[in-house]
Amino acid sequence: MLVLWLGAGGARAALPPPVSWSAAQQRASGLRIERLVPGEFHRARQAPLRAVWVPASAVLFYEGQTFTFVATRPAAGGDRQFTARVVSTAWPRGEGYVQPGWSSLDVVTGGADLLLIPPPVPHALPPAGDGGDARQ
Repeated sequence: MLVLWLGAGGARAALPPPVSWSAAQQRASGLRIERLVPGEFHRARQAPLRAVWVPASAVLFYEGQTFTFVATRPAAGGDRQFTARVVSTAWPRGEGYVQPGWSSLDVVTGGADLLLIPPPVPHALPPAGDGGDARQ
């Protein structure tokens, strides 16, 4: 189970901003994305409820908020947008949480904490043979 506590956070803070990553950045980082689909969940003496089960590996705790990153479907070869979505911990089940009212969605289930840090920016290396020291 991935649990990440950042900041002191007594009051509810804003969720992290959305972030975009390219397909290459996703592959290099090892982000795991799974399609979560609704199923029927039962509680004692209540009618079955359609909901999505979010694995604990997808849940982050940040500045007093409990959330997961939901991923958009990428356009052909394009970037994928990751947006934080609040997760309720009111209905724990197994190693995760049941989320009533959620429909099918792509969720980051591994490496989600990497999305709290901007992706690395590629940079050029100095040309070969350049001593790197311009002093004369």
